[in-house]
Amino acid sequence: MIATKEEMESAKLPLEDRDYCAHYLIKHMTCRKEVFPLVYKCAHEKHEFLNCQYEE
Repeated sequence: MIATKEEMESAKLPLEDRDYCAHYLIKHMTCRKEVFPLVYKCAHEKHEFLNCQYEE
């Protein structure tokens, strides 16, 4: 795991998302918060997360 327990807790990730890909999900969620309402700008982060989920 790349994301620590503290990072996942501070990002308020649900328990079912606290896995090997959590660091990608945190990055995606952060991007969405920064560019809202233009969330389409986070397509790269979403793609990284979904790829990780697929490979896992």
